Amino acid sequence: MKNHSGNHKGKDRIVQLKEKIKSRLRQSSLSKKIILIYVLFAGITCVASVLALQTSLDIYDSKLYENSIEELSFYISRVDENMSKIETYSYTTVLDKDIQQQLMDSKEFLYPSDAYSYKMTGVRRNIYEKMTEYPEVLSTSYYYFNSIRFKTGIDTGKVDSERMSDLLGRAHAETGSYVYTAPSKDYPYLLAARDIREATYASLDYLGTIVLVSNTNSIFYNGISSLQGEDSNVAVYSGENIVYSNFNEEKIAKYIPQATENKGHKIIRYQGERYFMCYLKSDKTGWTYVNMFPYTKIFGEIMIVRYILIGCFLILFGLMIFCMRKMSRLITTPLSTLSDSMQVVMKGDFDQAMEILPKETYGDEVGEITEEFKSMLEQINTLIRTNYEKQAVIQETKYRLLQAQINPHFLYNTLNAINWMIKARRNEEAGLMNIELGNLLHATFAQRPLATVEEEIGIIKSYITIQQFRYQNKLEFELERQGDLSEYCVPRMMIQPLVENSIAYGLENAFEKCRIRVEVCEEEQWIAIRVSDTGTGMSPQELEQIRNMTFTPKGHGIGLKNIKERLELIYESYQFHINSEEGKGTVISIKVPKLKEGEINV
Repeated sequence: MKNHSGNHKGKDRIVQLKEKIKSRLRQSSLSKKIILIYVLFAGITCVASVLALQTSLDIYDSKLYENSIEELSFYISRVDENMSKIETYSYTTVLDKDIQQQLMDSKEFLYPSDAYSYKMTGVRRNIYEKMTEYPEVLSTSYYYFNSIRFKTGIDTGKVDSERMSDLLGRAHAETGSYVYTAPSKDYPYLLAARDIREATYASLDYLGTIVLVSNTNSIFYNGISSLQGEDSNVAVYSGENIVYSNFNEEKIAKYIPQATENKGHKIIRYQGERYFMCYLKSDKTGWTYVNMFPYTKIFGEIMIVRYILIGCFLILFGLMIFCMRKMSRLITTPLSTLSDSMQVVMKGDFDQAMEILPKETYGDEVGEITEEFKSMLEQINTLIRTNYEKQAVIQETKYRLLQAQINPHFLYNTLNAINWMIKARRNEEAGLMNIELGNLLHATFAQRPLATVEEEIGIIKSYITIQQFRYQNKLEFELERQGDLSEYCVPRMMIQPLVENSIAYGLENAFEKCRIRVEVCEEEQWIAIRVSDTGTGMSPQELEQIRNMTFTPKGHGIGLKNIKERLELIYESYQFHINSEEGKGTVISIKVPKLKEGEINV
């Protein structure tokens, strides 16, 4: 619900902003609109040109990225090849028949002893001979479980015991497979290990573990020259740990991509210079390889051209705005003078309007309009007055016609009711009904188009008295009034048709007693009228037709339409609502401004 409310408020702000912009545009002068149009078109052209240039740069970056990724992929394959050599060395060593035989024989002797050392000398010699074929391997150590027995090759320093235990543990868990640990700051060498399992008789008994220490420079340095740029900077990361780098990786650590990214590129600023960086993750090791080389030298000239182009656009843009401002004045000054004259005409001073217009004649379209306006000034006054008189006559005629439509309609219903009572030999009631009819006709045919609210209530009482004689116990009527209703006026015969419709549509079709309630209240700014009944009500389709005034009445429905049209003729603002529910009844609500007779223009 909060998200929906936030979206709704956001849409409202956008609508308000659009309306504010439209309002300012409507209030702006023509010269400003001309300049604004030029600014928009020139701005769009400038932006499009810059975007086109930027697109070309992006295409260049994309091609540069593709080439860099290809070269980086080739470099990774070279590194993986060097890594494979180390793995091959470990594989051939642990499967060497002489080494395996010597290790099996050494089990017959206690450790430490001279006989055991003699056997291990042969193992050590064979391992060293194999190691000379692989310059990447600096040293090889032999462990039995977690205890070192000998080491051959170059001294590469002491390995952290925790790191070594982890490597040996993984080697034991793999039972003969190759495992390795990436270099770190504390120990910048590649550590690898593999268990030696008895293979001669396929018993796979544990014979020991070899641990290899390899030179990272020989693994990663070969192939760097094939990368993009003469000054390529290469870094290899295992997660957040540095595996290899030929530059100061600490200062650019914040630019290194996250471990979840397989490949990509970006342009960074480092030590006052722009660099192009691309990165790719190795499928074999999971390490991220980063290649970074100077970008400014490659693309510097294009950047200078872009800045020159943007500068030229800005200068041309400013000159054109200055020229358009001068040109717009030639167009807008005559129009402004013509507009001032029209403003004076609106006040009715045609002589002053003629004085404002320029004496010289222009040969363009504005000049022609000005001359035509001069010749029309005398006719405009006559046309305005004539049209005003015609509209007044039309409005009065239409109002009288609408009022006349109500009287025959109501008279027909009432006379029909009296006729029914006479036939039923209810002469006394018919006489009383006739008196009430006289009161109604006197009020209805009054020449005054307005009646006080109090008079309208009297009309309703007379009308209900007549209808209660007709419907007897089937009709129950309630009247509630609040406030001072004797001073304020409404259109004559406005409330009675509402009650008449309640009887026609609510009472005549009902099988039970129908209660009609009329409420007339004085509010702060309105006279509120509410007529409700407990009749049969209307279906949603009928209610929609009534609200749209498209419902075909059955002899009585003309009242609602006429009331609404009379309200439109008389009031600038009013409220007219109809609500109904099938089987529950109908409610008609009207609100008109609180006005006295002299305040209503009819």
